[in-house]
Amino acid sequence: MVALVCSSYSQAYADYSFTFMSGDGTYGVQGTLITPSNGDGPLTVSGGSVIGDGTSNNGISYSLVSLSDPRVNLGGPSIRPFGATDLIFDNQLTPGSNPVLDGNGLVFESANTLSYLNIWGNSPGSYTLFQLGYNTATQAELYGPQVNGIATVTATPIPAAAWLFGSGLIGLVGIRKKLS
Repeated sequence: MVALVCSSYSQAYADYSFTFMSGDGTYGVQGTLITPSNGDGPLTVSGGSVIGDGTSNNGISYSLVSLSDPRVNLGGPSIRPFGATDLIFDNQLTPGSNPVLDGNGLVFESANTLSYLNIWGNSPGSYTLFQLGYNTATQAELYGPQVNGIATVTATPIPAAAWLFGSGLIGLVGIRKKLS
């Protein structure tokens, strides 16, 4: 007989599925945001990555700029990647039945294309994306469009993975007891 006693379960991190698509379909991204689980208040997104799926950025990989990045000016917080334009962000996500980003939002960067995406919330369900790039030949910033669109942020159920892992461990314990 195998018994499992679990007094409590604490989720260390919560993953959120993130999707943004501009109204005209030119800019879109989808991927994962990672936050520490710290209650019902606003969460600081600590990591994540997205892949472009709009007609202008299809297949481009972006990773989240962390607040701990040494390039970040914490007075804003903001980042000035190419020397002129500040991208303001705070990586705040408010969980709930419809998780939302605040008015400062997130900044993602692509190492391959020297481009940044700044995505922020206007109101629940209404978001804006601004792209900033860099032309190495002219050594000048390239200002992409500022487009409005719809974003969805959905919590990914991590406890299901924990249950699967736990049941696998129970099975291994049972097999070991049977063999001994």
